[in-house]
Amino acid sequence: MVTGASDDDPSGIATYAQTGAKFGFSMLWVALFTFPLMAGVQEICDRTALASGKGLGELIVVRFGRTSRVLISILLGLLIVANALNIAADLVAIGAGMRLLHAGPEALWALIAGALVITLVFTGSFELTARFSSFSVWHSWRTSPCFSSSTCLGERS
Repeated sequence: MVTGASDDDPSGIATYAQTGAKFGFSMLWVALFTFPLMAGVQEICDRTALASGKGLGELIVVRFGRTSRVLISILLGLLIVANALNIAADLVAIGAGMRLLHAGPEALWALIAGALVITLVFTGSFELTARFSSFSVWHSWRTSPCFSSSTCLGERS
């Protein structure tokens, strides 16, 4: 529950949007329980980093020593697989969002988003990545069919 509540990435946002579209505000009560869990995870991560000045990998080695390398290696392998699946879900969510905006096929936009993210990551410019992300969110919202229409808010004419 705690880890799932703290996972607000594109695939999570897509899930929340689909839930909202299907159930309206009737599932909003869940936020009362998940927000404190999300805040707790972020708080723990921040306090651990501030108190120790070390990353999670360094802290694991300090706490468990070198004898636990096999277990840690297995867990890291599982983490890599989970992150790869999570990134794939994020790219598919981006493609689905673009399809909802009638911008083209989902698979094409997922590939474009993946290539763009890889390019931005390898250029090493966090500022450029943040600027692009902010612009793309604003542009998607601005060009949405719901921007000037009340039908997206549930009002039917």
